[in-house]
Amino acid sequence: MLSGIQPRLTDEGTGATYMLRDSLNRATLAVFKPKDEEAFAPQNPRGYEAPENTPGLRQGVLSTQQAAREVAAYLLDHQKFAAVPETTLAHAKHPKFSRVKAKNGSEKTVWKIGALQAFVETKDTAGNLAAQVFPVVDVQRIGILDVRIVNLDRNDGNLLVRHGRTSKYELVPIDHGLSLPDRLEVYTVDMAWMSWPQARQPWGQRELAYIRRLNGARDAKLLAKCLRIRRGGLRLMGG
Repeated sequence: MLSGIQPRLTDEGTGATYMLRDSLNRATLAVFKPKDEEAFAPQNPRGYEAPENTPGLRQGVLSTQQAAREVAAYLLDHQKFAAVPETTLAHAKHPKFSRVKAKNGSEKTVWKIGALQAFVETKDTAGNLAAQVFPVVDVQRIGILDVRIVNLDRNDGNLLVRHGRTSKYELVPIDHGLSLPDRLEVYTVDMAWMSWPQARQPWGQRELAYIRRLNGARDAKLLAKCLRIRRGGLRLMGG
């Protein structure tokens, strides 16, 4: 039970995203996305309700399967190369979560499984700034991740921007639920960075070395073991 935590449902998106705030409602500690409240899942609070495993916003990823993919992106971000925030599957229960409706019409609060992600303090999203201000290395590393997981939803709204330690800005990638599809149907518009000038720059030596070390078959086995992602969703990785 999330005792002392104040979940707040965000205004954006088709699925449920809860900002978990402290007991004084001053600081956000983490983000929780229950899998049964995803778009086209049984308990979706935004009017997009449907049975479990319903085809969703994009072909290849079914409802209630996005939470595992959020965790997969973190697990595949070896050495925190693309800076995906720490993410895990968690059980949580709170009256402010969407309640389960019983056959007699009553509602009850239940334990939910979902993606729990560390909250990252940022100042903006990439869509509100000129793309040219972002470091080439950040764009390339996020690009490597997106191609590996076949990200179908890398819009500039899910690239957070924070003050950098070695540069003015740093990018933080979030929202990886629409990835690892079981069919290849991805377009250039699905990856915002493809039209940015950084994507046309030569690869850095560290990025090339990282790519050479990647092992798609090994990564697919990791996800199959830890998250039980369907084989079709791992096929494009070599699984």
